[in-house]
Amino acid sequence: MHWDGSLLERSDRRRGIGVALALLICAALAACQPSVNVSVTANVPAQYSHVWVTLDQVAFNTSATAAPTDSGWKQFTLSAPQTVDLTAVTNGTLSQIASNLSLPTGTYNQMRLVLVDSSAPLTSSAQGAGALYNDEVDTTSASGALERLPLEVPNAAQGVTLAVTLTVQSDEQAALAAFACGQSSSSGELGGESGATSSSTCDYGTQTASDCTAGSLYDSLIGSCIAIGSTAGLTGLTTGSTTSSCAYGTTYDSSTGACISTGTSVAANCSYNEVYDPTSGACTSSLGSAAATYEAVDFDAARDLVPYSLNGEPGFLLIPHLAGYDLAQTGTIEGQVDVSGLPAGVGGIEVTAETSNGTQNLIVESAPLESDGSFVLYPLPCSSTSTDTTGSGSSSSSTAGSCSSSTQNYDLVIHGPGIATVIIQQVPVSAGPPTAATAVSLGNVTLTAATSYTVNLSSAVSPPGAWVGFYQTLPSSSTVTVPYVIEARPVDPFTGTFDTAQSLSEGTPEYGVYSSGGTTLTSFVPTEGTSSTYSVGASAPLYGNGPLSTTVAPASSGTALFTATAIALPSGTTAESISGTVSVSSPGKYNEGELLLTADGALVAVAPLDAFLDASQSSATLFESVPGGTATSVYYAEAWVWNSSDPAGSLSRQPQSAPIDLTAGSASGVAITIN
Repeated sequence: MHWDGSLLERSDRRRGIGVALALLICAALAACQPSVNVSVTANVPAQYSHVWVTLDQVAFNTSATAAPTDSGWKQFTLSAPQTVDLTAVTNGTLSQIASNLSLPTGTYNQMRLVLVDSSAPLTSSAQGAGALYNDEVDTTSASGALERLPLEVPNAAQGVTLAVTLTVQSDEQAALAAFACGQSSSSGELGGESGATSSSTCDYGTQTASDCTAGSLYDSLIGSCIAIGSTAGLTGLTTGSTTSSCAYGTTYDSSTGACISTGTSVAANCSYNEVYDPTSGACTSSLGSAAATYEAVDFDAARDLVPYSLNGEPGFLLIPHLAGYDLAQTGTIEGQVDVSGLPAGVGGIEVTAETSNGTQNLIVESAPLESDGSFVLYPLPCSSTSTDTTGSGSSSSSTAGSCSSSTQNYDLVIHGPGIATVIIQQVPVSAGPPTAATAVSLGNVTLTAATSYTVNLSSAVSPPGAWVGFYQTLPSSSTVTVPYVIEARPVDPFTGTFDTAQSLSEGTPEYGVYSSGGTTLTSFVPTEGTSSTYSVGASAPLYGNGPLSTTVAPASSGTALFTATAIALPSGTTAESISGTVSVSSPGKYNEGELLLTADGALVAVAPLDAFLDASQSSATLFESVPGGTATSVYYAEAWVWNSSDPAGSLSRQPQSAPIDLTAGSASGVAITIN
């Protein structure tokens, strides 16, 4: 194809004038300062009527291995604590907790959230929300009574750390991006980033020259493909194209071998000089917001909220498996299945997006199925990743590519103890947040009711703080033959078993490959043996995923018992011990206790304290075989002590402020104080 040099010259001249103007405007108005906005979203199972968390601080670090005590953390205390009811931010809903955070230029690889402790004085935000505690779980007891219980966050002051990939632009890059984004909305002129979507926030700085398609040039200063003239017009002239090479707003015409315009302009949701805000769903001025990054933190309450029992008294512990996503790099799967055949009272149904790591399928995102059969999975990473984005670790990261240049498929698992499981493979992600146009066609997928049976662990799972997954595997004739997670349940860290037995479906599962014209489902017998047989594996923060070496099936009577293979130490770590003294200021005040060990806000180990509570001071080895020997092997301890005559009324949680450093090996001389 012949390029008109005068077009490039005129375009460069207009670009130079425009950029200069943009820089002058930014200098005069200080409107192009890069900023970060943080939102919260969640998956919350149906048994919880409210789950409140109160957040106080947000921090970022460029180092992927920085411990809480290391330098380099950029910390922001919110102007006022923010209380979010996680049950209100399911199915793709976001709640913004922090806005316009100014970070120095760079790429940040860790983020830390600090929650206000449940035992701290009630914040005004929690009071206004109607909570009794800053962090609280409302659920229904076995007798049908409402229980309002504090959500305990061990070592809350140290925060919960998760991995992110957050790039903050310089002011100059922000100005250029603001100008270019503004031009890309309805003019089709300068800055029409190749492949951008209608929900694009003009995420400049992440492309290379190889990403640029016909009709665009690479700008090394802002690290982006810049369209010259109308992208649709230029690609409409391009011959020898393929379906995959057509830019957003165009489609492949096989009769002419060209990309032709579909009539959809870049950033079609917004007017000239505006960009799309994926948190608010609104169009805003590009000069004021083009440099903003929108980060979402995803809570998975199905595994994060851990029910426990102390001498028969119920409680909830937070063991987080948080994921962080740059919303510019995420997309949506939303749809609706037919639930008309389900009897009244069938609940607890979830839809989970999973992807394979070659050995097993991993949970990426889950959402509760609404009563009408609808669901929304957002945010979902837009490109394939082999890491568990919300699963095994206490911190996690999306390795997503740009939604404007790639589309990822996920396998959906629709599951619950009262239905026959449905697995739908290769469901496509739609770029950007949920809109009416992003729904996938699942109306012919009909859920059927099923009976269930109960299971529990016969012995304690190791390490404490684990969750147990129940898996089933499709027959060898299917396209994916690694096990799918059907159900997941956190384990009471004090008993090593479920606080109440877990229910599993006995129904005959079905699977099919997604088709927009109608997905055909086929019944199958899992390779585990029968429709009601599951393989079992534990996963834990820091440790990762354990082997699926045992199975469970219905017992002849009562609850079926099973064991879960202990998870080995993480690769690259060494088994280290922690020893020291336990000093008790009032011997005999408490007669039972547990010492909790945490890393990055997640529980790693538990040790009993009962034997030390009658003496003023004791020396002992507190923990053995703790993962150590790496740059991140820094831990914190918190003592839980109570009197068995009144567990709920006497429970005292006592954080130990000094870090326990195992980076160079075992730690001795650790002082634990019980007041």
